[in-house]
Amino acid sequence: MIKEFKEKRASAQKLLSYGFCESEQNYAIRIPLFDSFYMSVTVVLPNKIDARVFDEETEEEYFLHLTKDAYGAFVGKVRSEYERVLGEIETECFISTRTFLPVTSAVKEYISGAYGDALEYLWQDENAIWRRKDSGKWYGVLMVIKGSKLGLDSDEKQEIMNLHLRKEKVQELLNEDGFFPAYHMNKKSWISVMLDGRVEKEKIFPLIDISYALAKK
Repeated sequence: MIKEFKEKRASAQKLLSYGFCESEQNYAIRIPLFDSFYMSVTVVLPNKIDARVFDEETEEEYFLHLTKDAYGAFVGKVRSEYERVLGEIETECFISTRTFLPVTSAVKEYISGAYGDALEYLWQDENAIWRRKDSGKWYGVLMVIKGSKLGLDSDEKQEIMNLHLRKEKVQELLNEDGFFPAYHMNKKSWISVMLDGRVEKEKIFPLIDISYALAKK
């Protein structure tokens, strides 16, 4: 399956460091999954990736993991490994070309320095998540939405961050400027934080730490 990453580009240096080999101006790698299955991944600069799963014993391509209606333990295992590898390659080898607001950039730098995590773009849009490596759980969600989605009298796009907090903390922060009931998340235990500067980054960093701690195993 060929996937194109919007607002991202592959880094040749990062691809080579990951283990890719340059081949006819593309970059290719073969990654063992489990049993006799492996992934053949080709990155076409600047931002396309062609990932396929094969059975080494027959050299036949496996497709069921790409079918939404296909269920079962084995299909689920292949699908999980396939998505894990794609996510890892995206995180390790692709660079965002988006221009972020100053507070958003500060948040990205803080999380990278404190926890070594980068944004994961799970969808074909501007939204992305941060997750813990040990538990795989999300602790931050970066979203670009219309202000009206938060109840503002404007359809201008806003950068927000969803954080997981304890219920009492959520209720406390909702009384302050720049905090809103979590958009598209559980409003009892998540909150949306505006990243346009009305909430200082120094106030956001400790909240990120709390959200990270709550996402442990």
